[in-house]
Parts: sequence; C-alpha cells; structure tokens
Amino acid sequence: MDEKGHLFLEVLVALSIISVTLLPFITVYGQLTQEVQNQTMNTQAYWLVYEAVERWKSGSEQVNSNQSRWEVTITEQLISPTILEGEFRIRWNDLGREHQLQMRAYKKVATR
Repeated sequence: MDEKGHLFLEVLVALSIISVTLLPFITVYGQLTQEVQNQTMNTQAYWLVYEAVERWKSGSEQVNSNQSRWEVTITEQLISPTILEGEFRIRWNDLGREHQLQMRAYKKVATR
C-alpha cells in the first residue's frame, strides 16, 4: 500500500472516531441546555408568584398579572372569620408545553 492510501485510511478512521464521539456530546449539551432553560423558567415563575403573594398580603389591588408569557390567577376563600386563604396559580407555555406552579398563602383580615 502506498503512502497516500495509508494517509487516507488514517483520516477516515480519525473522522469516524470524531463523529462517533461528537454526537453524544452534542446530545448531552442539548439536554443540559433544555434543563437549564426549564429551571430558569421555574425560578422566574416562583418569583412572580412570590411577588403576587406579597402584593396580596399588603392589600395592593394590582395582583393579577397577565404578561405575554405568564398568567397569574388568584382564588380567595375565607376559611375563618379572620383568615383569608389565597390560592395563587401561574401558567406559562414553553416550547408548546403548558406549565403550572401553584402556591397558597394566608392573611388576617379585619373582622366585620
């Protein structure tokens, strides 16, 4: 076998090894990127609900938030004469999948 043929085979073997090892790395990188994005969205959703809870507890009227990506809804229920329960639900779509986070909070209300 001449030198050109030997070099050609070495290049083919090297390319096949690179392609076989590169594909799993690309797949894992894509999965990690998606996981980081999901965690980021969950964290943002948590802080939006937390902010809504704090506004609700302080008596602010501007609690329900409809932004382009997030929808926060609050359901209130009087559970005793002085305690009001608020159920906070945030919904968002990410890559065609609907996600939801729910939180409950309580506040003392004035007796009537």
